[in-house]
Amino acid sequence: WFYQGKNKKEEKKMIKNICITGGEGFIGRHLIERLPKEYLPYIYDLKPISKTDISEKKRNEEFMFPANIYAVIHLAAIHDIRFANEHPQETFEANVWGTYNVLNEARKRNARKFIFISSAAIYEQPLISIYGLSKFLGEKMVENSGLDYSILRLFNVYGPRQRKALFGNLIKCIEEGQPWSYTNTGKGIKDFGYIGKSIQIFGDW
Repeated sequence: WFYQGKNKKEEKKMIKNICITGGEGFIGRHLIERLPKEYLPYIYDLKPISKTDISEKKRNEEFMFPANIYAVIHLAAIHDIRFANEHPQETFEANVWGTYNVLNEARKRNARKFIFISSAAIYEQPLISIYGLSKFLGEKMVENSGLDYSILRLFNVYGPRQRKALFGNLIKCIEEGQPWSYTNTGKGIKDFGYIGKSIQIFGDW
């Protein structure tokens, strides 16, 4: 489908390899669907979603980026704040060590651009949540990687096919005809971003 309507040799020269971690997740799938046709995506993730687990400490042949990378978009992470606080070791292995592994592979392959998906949790004061801290450390590693990078702090993204988080649970309850409740103090404020709008910011790189 990359070659429709053009000479195959000419079109092939235009294709750019782009590595996407977390490509099987909610944001990742929407992003891949909207990629311009000149980008050829390579998908990586965390176990059990993918056999190419980016958080594994030992380098394996399954987790190797292709040559001639145009960009790396690093989405893969443990996002559930409650789960992260209850499982700090697993969260740090995925979010911190995973980011370290992806950065190393990007450097080895001379990636032209590295895009790190961070979180609004960074703005938490004081920064005490395991998830927010893991994203903060990820940002610092990216900033000191020597790569040309962008850091995107997304705010509570929601949209079609979401099955987790606040809106995902709400949609699931509606579809199943089940009651829905949300427990909070009532004093907090959340900003939400629709998936279609959130994906548009990737076009700036």
